[in-house]
Parts: sequence; structure tokens; C-alpha cells
Amino acid sequence: MKTKHLTLLLCIFFCKSNIFCQNNDSLLNDFAANYSQEKIFVHFDKSMYNTGETVWFKAYLMADNLPSTISKNFYIDWYNDSNNLIRHDAYPIFASSSNGQFDIPKTYNGKYLHAKAYTTWMLNFDTAFHFNKTIILYDSAAISKKVITQPRINFFVEGGNFVEDVSTLVAFKCTNQFGIPLKATGVVKNEKGEFIDSIITEHDGMGLVYVGNPRVNEIYTAFWQDEVTQQQQTTVLPTVMANSLSLQVDKNGKFYRVKIARSENATDDEKYITLQGFMNARLVYLAKVKLVTTKEHSVYINVDSFPTGIMQVTVFNANNIPLAERIVFINNNNYLYKTALGINKKNVTPRGKNIVEFEVEDSVSTNMSVAIIDDKLPYDSSANMVSNFLLTSDIKGYVHHPNYYFTNITETTERYLDLVMLTNGWRKYNWKDIYNNEFPIVYHKKDTAYLSLIGNLYGEDVRKLLPNQEVYLMIETIDSIRKKFSLPVNTKGIFETNDLIYYDKLTVHYTFLNNKKLNPANDVVFNNGLFNKPNKSISNFNTYSTVYNSSLSKENITWLEDYKRLAKLKGIQVLDEVKVNSRVKRKIDIIDDKYTTGMFKSGDALQFDLTDNVVASASGDVFQYLVGRVPGLIINNGSNPPTATWRGATTAFFLDEMNVDAETLKSMNLNTIAYIKTFRPPFFGAALGGAGGAIALYSKRGEDLRSTPSFNIANKTIPGYTIVKQFFNPNYETETAAFDNRTTLYWNPYIITTKEKNKIVVEFFNNDVTKKFRAVFCGFNQEGKLCWQEKTIE
Repeated sequence: MKTKHLTLLLCIFFCKSNIFCQNNDSLLNDFAANYSQEKIFVHFDKSMYNTGETVWFKAYLMADNLPSTISKNFYIDWYNDSNNLIRHDAYPIFASSSNGQFDIPKTYNGKYLHAKAYTTWMLNFDTAFHFNKTIILYDSAAISKKVITQPRINFFVEGGNFVEDVSTLVAFKCTNQFGIPLKATGVVKNEKGEFIDSIITEHDGMGLVYVGNPRVNEIYTAFWQDEVTQQQQTTVLPTVMANSLSLQVDKNGKFYRVKIARSENATDDEKYITLQGFMNARLVYLAKVKLVTTKEHSVYINVDSFPTGIMQVTVFNANNIPLAERIVFINNNNYLYKTALGINKKNVTPRGKNIVEFEVEDSVSTNMSVAIIDDKLPYDSSANMVSNFLLTSDIKGYVHHPNYYFTNITETTERYLDLVMLTNGWRKYNWKDIYNNEFPIVYHKKDTAYLSLIGNLYGEDVRKLLPNQEVYLMIETIDSIRKKFSLPVNTKGIFETNDLIYYDKLTVHYTFLNNKKLNPANDVVFNNGLFNKPNKSISNFNTYSTVYNSSLSKENITWLEDYKRLAKLKGIQVLDEVKVNSRVKRKIDIIDDKYTTGMFKSGDALQFDLTDNVVASASGDVFQYLVGRVPGLIINNGSNPPTATWRGATTAFFLDEMNVDAETLKSMNLNTIAYIKTFRPPFFGAALGGAGGAIALYSKRGEDLRSTPSFNIANKTIPGYTIVKQFFNPNYETETAAFDNRTTLYWNPYIITTKEKNKIVVEFFNNDVTKKFRAVFCGFNQEGKLCWQEKTIE
């Protein structure tokens, strides 16, 4: 009878397990496909700034270990040191990245700034995983802070459960009130005062204690003191549970050994369990385990083929309820792409010319940013793109110097990183909700388009709409780029067009066609579809931890003081650009500066000036004009509509930096076009990475127009993206300037490499004071591999 009963239980378990696994796969696939979470890293040109300077930045977005294609718009909010919002900026996302700047007001009297970066899709999930950065100003960094340390210690049972009679490791972390690690010593005793284990911090306030065969209802207490206050304190460890499972994980070569143990009086549901491993909400490992005739069982997971990152190991009982959980970090050292950084020419004399060559040895296209700064400027190397995307963007809580775990990797650093896994929170996925088909509520849909132009006719005028009503619009940017079109108006009085890209503001002239009863001047409200309701104040910035943790050497502080004194002596402020007297620019460069913005301003391109071009005027259309003028670009003007390909891929078309089709481009009268720019592949401003390059046309405006039409129809102004400035790089071979004290000597947010063009040559000129440079190359490739390379030039 016992044998039959056991057989029946096993059959029930395996049937339930198979059903569970099938449902599990389906639910996880749905969750991963529909609720993939984005991560952001922002590369700033340097770590410290002065008032009056510009903060230059490049944002990178990833999802599922690949460059993210979820969002089209990037937001960054700037808060003062009282955590109050001072500016909300929005930028378009190109090639899973975006760039911009923030001008620190000269009158700003705060000691710090906070930057909070996100997309609207990220607002649907835990805000703890948004990108946050505290930016330190010179003066605040040099001031030593005196605070009263308030030590605390927290204990974390491995797997989450302290189970009766199951010997367990308990991790601990000792910090001050700002999360900064403290060393601690002490002992753990039971309620009889018997010694259990010693408390000794191993790394950054973290360590382990071992509790053998814990008893239910027995209290375990830590008696400890920190290195700063040396005050004797007591902390009670978590409660021992009478029935549950324990989960222990340790590394063994290419394998992770997962040991599952149950208490003596575990329920039947806890004896038939499923062990699962997840990475980015995707199932990477599954095993069925029976704990009927034995109290413990070990499985070995071969992680040799896994990506680098955090794996979540979860144990489910027979009813799909999670019982124990543990996160581990898998480092297969497969997250970097190969690069080589060399110095072709070094000149640290005042205004000397330097040439740096950067080569990408892999054949996959990359998207990178480059910053070269004065190396004596205090620089925060405690975190970077690698530690952000692989570690801190996936766990809650402050991690002290996360980049430490990715430099000089040894068994010791791997052990210390496992302490981070044991002592930091992980609650990205709520399995109970997922397996009950209770997915997150989506308040913000994926913004699959850039700016929108949405008009809404309100009030009594809605009743005056005609069947098939249309509205005629003429939109005009601050640069006098104009576009005319008409849109249908629905029965609710709404008309809309999407995927516009314009900066600062847009003036919309509009009138309703064939309907004089409508009064558009008073009854239409426009919006651009962007998120414009950030928190006016925040409380989740741990401001003081950054400053408390900023370790400035005496050399750093002396340099800062000398730098400010030198600037004062010269009678100028510390600026990130200087006024220069330069030679006259080529006309084509002037036109490019006038007409192009964002990613269209840079890139590998051929340029055509049409402001006074007889050949262009005689051409039938842009396709006829470009035939044979652009090597590699194949144009078929005989088809209807015309087609263009480059390296076998379809070429993208743009008119005034708005994506259009071939028919629109063919219909353009070249007498109205000022400038044509053809971008060689890849052009990341286009969809799918722009594998076929792009053709961009720019309509004449300003003095390039012979006459300016007047518009006697209603108009309103709506805001656009934050203006993107271009970093100033002086050329002292052709230019002269007054005293130059830039601390950022070179900044380029968009450097693209391809298989055919995999070498980058960076030229920059020294200022008048710097003797040593720090060059930082940051980026990712299309396969999601990362790059963070630094080199000192002296």
C-alpha cells in the first residue's frame, strides 16, 4: 500500500510538474516579450563640474542584453541639492542612445546636482531601477564633512529561509546611515549564551556567519561593534522556521552547485519541487527534484554557455508557489568587444596637438562616445557602463565601488561579489503574480514614435465638424524649416501625425478646410505626445553618500584650488569653451551648421550645396541629380516610385530631418532645396540601424529664400525636444584664443564604427595648463557587448 501511495504521489507530481513547466514557459515568454525592462547608463564627460560649465552626456539603453529598441524618447530630470526639480529635458533616441547637455547656471549656489534618467516605459516598473547620478561641484568636494556615524548591521539568510535543523550561511552587511561600508567585529550566540560563530567583515562591511542545525523558537543574537564608534550593540538574527526549504549555492568550476534541503516536518508540497534559473526573465535552467526519501539534494548547473549577468535561482513547490530564492553572478568574461587604443601623437605643451587612434577589432558595428579630460581633475572610477549594465541596474540598494568587481577578476573578487548577491535586494519579478496571470499594469505605453502633433478641437465647435473634415497645417521650426500638409479630423475633433523631430519649439499654422463655421484660434489645444509630468521633488536620492564617499587626495584638492586661483588671476571664469578667432569656414560647413541638428550634424557623409546650383535647378528631381554623384549609392529612377540602395540595403529618406518616402522626395522642387547630405551606411538615425545609409534634403529658409510667404491663419506654439548643442573643439593650427582653461578637452557623443570602417582617429588640442590627459572610450555594439576603456596620456 505504501508503494502504491508513493507511486500515485510521484505520478501526480510529475503530471503537475509537466503542466506547470508548460504554463511556466508560456507565461515567462509572454512576460519577457511584453514586459521587457529597459536599462540606462549615462556617460558624462567628467565627474566634477563648476558653476557656469556644461555637463555633456550620452545615454545608452539596453533591454534583454541587447541595445534597446523599445523607446523613441529619452528623459533626464535635473534636481538641485534640496531635491527639487530645476529642469526636465527630452531628447530623441537614435541607435538605442541619446545625447545632450545641461548648462549649470553661474548663479547656482547648491553643492550638488542630481540627474535622473528614464523612459516612459520604465515608469511602469520599480523606480529603483532608474538611472540616478549625483554630480559634485568643485567647492563641495573639497570641503571635509564631519558627521556623527550611525552604524547599522543587517543579516540575510541564504535563500531567504532559516530552516530548522538545516545548517545555513547567513550574510551580513555593516554600514553607516548613508550606506557607506563599515568594518565590524563580534560574535553570534544562542539564547543560552553559547558561541555560534564570529563576526568579521571580509569586504566593504560584508561577511558571513555559519549557524549549524538551528532550532525552532531559539533566538540567535549578534553582539558587535563597528570600527568608528566602537559601541557595543546587539542585533537579533532572522527567525528559524519549523517547515520550509533552504537554498544554498556555491561555485564549482564551470558549474554552480545548488543544494536544496528541507526540514523534517516539511509538507508534501515541499517534497516535490521545481528548481528554475532565470536571466532577464527568461528560463535558462529547469530541474525537478524529489525530497521524499531524502532531506536534501544537490543539482549542478553548467553555466559555461550563459551570458554574463545575474541569474535568479528560485525553488517552487508543487503548487507553483516560490519557497526560496537566491541570486548569483555569472561571469563568463564574454561581455566586452575587442579594442585597441594607441597614441599616434602626444603633445602636452600649451595648445599642443594630440592624435589618438582607437580600433575596434570585432566586425560588428559599434556606437560609442569619447571624452578626454584633464587627468588631474578628480575622477570617479568607482562605477562605469560595465558595472551599471551587468550589476547595479539589476539589484536594489547601494553597491560600494561596483567597478571593483570587474577589474582584476580573481577568486577573491568573485567571492566578494557573491557577498553582494547575498546582501542586496532582488524583487524585479513577482512570480506569484506572473503565474496567476497578473502582469504589471501598464500606465505608459511603449513610445514607438518620436514627437507627435496632436490637435484636439474642444467645446461647441466639435458639433460643427463636417463629414470627412480635414485640417490644413503649416508647421515651422525655430530654424524656419516649413512643412505643409493636411490631416483628417475624427468625430471627436482630434487630428494627429507622428514621428516628427524638431527642437525647442514648433509654430503650427492651421485652418479647417471648407468649414468657415469653426473658430480654430480659440478652440484647438495642441500637445506633442511627450511625457511632461516629472516629480517636482524627490526623496530617493542618497545625496550624502556620494559626497561622503568622494575620496579626494591632497593633490586633487590643491589642484582645484590652484586652478580656481589661476582662473581668477587671468580675470576669467572656469569655462568649458573659449572664444576664438578663426579663419573663414567653407560655405558648405556654414550651411551644414545652419541646417543640421543631432545625429544629422555628424556622420560619414557627402554634402551638396543647392543654394545657388544651376545643375540642380536643371535636374528633374533629387534622384536624377544624385545619379552617379555618390559612390556606392545605387539609384533606380526608372521605377515608380524610385528606389535607392547602398551595400544591398534600402536607403532611408529624410526631408528636414523627418522620415519620408521616395514619392515625397521625388515630388520636391530642387529650387526649394538648400542642402543635400548623403550618409554612408550605417546611419543610425534611420530605422533598423540604417544599413542602407540615408539621403537627407533640407528646405531653404532664412536668407536662402527669395521671398517669405505670410500666413494669415491661426497659429500656436508647442514645445519640442531640448536643443542639442555641439561641443566646441578649437583648432590651434588655424585659430587663436585668449587663455584656455578647458577641463574637457574633447567630447564626441557619436562615434560609429563598422566592419569596413573600424578605426577612429581623434585629434584634439591641449589647453594652456594641462600636463596629463585621461581618455575614456565608452559604448556598445549591436550584439550588446560593451566597451569601457581608459588611457592616461602624459
